[in-house]
Amino acid sequence: MERRSRTRVAVIEGGPAGLCAARHILSRPEAFDPPVVYEMTDHLGGTWFYEERVGIYDNGYPIHSSMYRDLRTNLPKEIMMFPDFPFDDRLPSFLHHTSVQQYLEKYCEKHDIARHIKFNTVVEKVKPVSMETETGGAVTWEVISRSTRGDQNTQTFDSVFVCNGHYSDPHLPYIPGIEHFKGKVLHSHSYRYPEPFANKSVVVLGARASGVDISIELARVNAQVILSHNTPTMSLPPPLGIRQACAVVGVLEDGSLQFQDGSVTQADILLFCTGYNFNFPFLCPSELGLDVQDLFVTPLYKYLLPPGFPSIFFIGICKIICPFLHFDCQVKFALAVLEGSVKLPTQEEMEKEVQREMQRKLDTGLQVKHLLNLDKDQWDYYLDLARVGRFTPPQPVFESLYGEENPDSDRHYERTADDPSPSGQGTKEQSEESPLGDRDLPIMQWEDLSLRIAELERQEEERRKKAESLGLSARDRILGCWTESKHHSLHREPWADENDYSPCRVPVITSRFNSPKNLQLCFINNSESEEEDDEGASSKESSCEAEVRGSCSRGLKQEVKAALRTLRDKIWAEQKEKEQATHSSMNIRRKILSLSDLQTCSLLQLNALRASLNEDIQDLSSELVKHLVVRDHLRTKQDALLLDVQDMTSL
Repeated sequence: MERRSRTRVAVIEGGPAGLCAARHILSRPEAFDPPVVYEMTDHLGGTWFYEERVGIYDNGYPIHSSMYRDLRTNLPKEIMMFPDFPFDDRLPSFLHHTSVQQYLEKYCEKHDIARHIKFNTVVEKVKPVSMETETGGAVTWEVISRSTRGDQNTQTFDSVFVCNGHYSDPHLPYIPGIEHFKGKVLHSHSYRYPEPFANKSVVVLGARASGVDISIELARVNAQVILSHNTPTMSLPPPLGIRQACAVVGVLEDGSLQFQDGSVTQADILLFCTGYNFNFPFLCPSELGLDVQDLFVTPLYKYLLPPGFPSIFFIGICKIICPFLHFDCQVKFALAVLEGSVKLPTQEEMEKEVQREMQRKLDTGLQVKHLLNLDKDQWDYYLDLARVGRFTPPQPVFESLYGEENPDSDRHYERTADDPSPSGQGTKEQSEESPLGDRDLPIMQWEDLSLRIAELERQEEERRKKAESLGLSARDRILGCWTESKHHSLHREPWADENDYSPCRVPVITSRFNSPKNLQLCFINNSESEEEDDEGASSKESSCEAEVRGSCSRGLKQEVKAALRTLRDKIWAEQKEKEQATHSSMNIRRKILSLSDLQTCSLLQLNALRASLNEDIQDLSSELVKHLVVRDHLRTKQDALLLDVQDMTSL
């Protein structure tokens, strides 16, 4: 009997969902070839890999991760984990994002996934290809990719797992008059740490996980934070002084923000924590029969596959879930479909089931943009997948722990991931306006990059000041370099200084820091000394006593001057000898100092130029963000108008 060929699967992106798909494909070598995992960066982990920078990767694509420096999970590790791979017991329940990244790296290492990942490879196009077989028509998938070196590659697969996540394409709701706002505008996708926002006034739009979390971080660096949202007033740490306000409804002509209750405020920064759009730039959704909106994708049978193309799977698009557990169940079900152990309904039946589920949620008053929120419904969903796919469902303890940690459905499985709705899992309210395209993200991210550059410049200035404090000052002369001093002669009597008009100054050589290696000149002024003596004399002294006292003082000063002149001549002679002996080494030292001064000067000039350019970039990028928001709003209106015209002409 002829052996049936194994199924070839392409996995797009190497985040948690992609790694989970690869792990289960590799566990079934009798049915599947090793997967090809396409990863656009040089690392795995997806959004859990913290990127200090914002903007674009070296390959020109927008930076994927929305992770910020101090993020911790808001679900405990006991329900964050993959079912068959627990976190280290020694870790705390609520993990720092670096612990999650290390966990994913260990998961990859245990299942030997890394050698199947094509790093630095961007998927440019995924398209279905019809072909005829002995059993009838079939669909394969052509995947066109390009490496960072520019090499293009095309491969054919039997199935595709789309695991590119949905926390990388920021959603920017339209605010009327946004073009009048005079401050800076950015999205939480480009937020990394709070220090650049210190002492600034910031209006944060959205009060879910990341909106609240980022607001607290900003308040701790003395930013004046207004948290704008549509939800009921929440309890926040009182010492931080975070103000809560209703939704922002517009920007006035003077640049002030107007809230729903009619109040207005001025702000330096407008920070959108308004969630993310679904974005599959390598697909043509209409070709697959899909309607991909900003915040919703339909129809997807079991939230996984298009009814007309049951061999492409969208892993992890649902929201308010236990993420790794969710990925695990979906991947097992998808592989059961590919193996043939799950018999799918017809395309028409699947479409009707999707429509019934959507209508059921809409009848409860849920908005379209929230239809992918599962929350407590996720447990019945996993049981259904396990029953149909014939695999073991998650243990009931997961549901119990989730209920304890998430009693009000107010937690988010990744604090980086903002949900567009007040009742959703993310951070901010969102409108249904069209999103920014991928080409616009770097422009928006330049804004946060400029804040980072400003912080680096501040640190560089501190380092420069510290270096100057440790270096030689104008009064610290190197031994033997007396010729550099403006006081080029120590033998002139009385002391003559062209810039000093004191009657008579006596040079005194003292030791700074009690070390003979750092000698410097200081001066005793005769007239000043006499004035000080007069001021210190008692008013009750007789004129005779005062005269005797002054005479003794003048005699003592003359003796001191003579002693100092002798000491000065002696030291001068020693210095001349040392100068002759160390003339060569001192020349080298001078050259080193000159080079250091030149480097410092160049660095200061470079910083000044960079600061000037960065200010221009800040202003330009912020203005572009505002115009892009307006542009997308106008395009949405234009599309609606065209549809009306088409309907009228068809009548």
